[in-house]
Amino acid sequence: MKTTKYSISIKNDDIQIASLVLYTVTLRSRKLACIEEVKTHEDHRNKGHATRLIKIAIEQARTLGADVIELCTRYPEFYTRCGFTEDGNVRMRFGLNSGHVIKW
Repeated sequence: MKTTKYSISIKNDDIQIASLVLYTVTLRSRKLACIEEVKTHEDHRNKGHATRLIKIAIEQARTLGADVIELCTRYPEFYTRCGFTEDGNVRMRFGLNSGHVIKW
């Protein structure tokens, strides 16, 4: 199993406005991407920064050949607006490879 980690952030001068961590895990059956630590500075919330980072992370995962992105959240409404689907728990997925069937 091979894991690669990426930090993605938006900065204004020396202030980190928003950030997240994207990592990929190469499994025997698929290449999985995970998003964690999505944070936005409180003075910059509700301005679309986190949405922009999620879109960047989705494109990065696609470029890296991931089949699916997973994340855990207490705020599924935000991620469903970004295209993720719920699995009935706190985990959400975004299918990247349309030919790859995701079964729960």
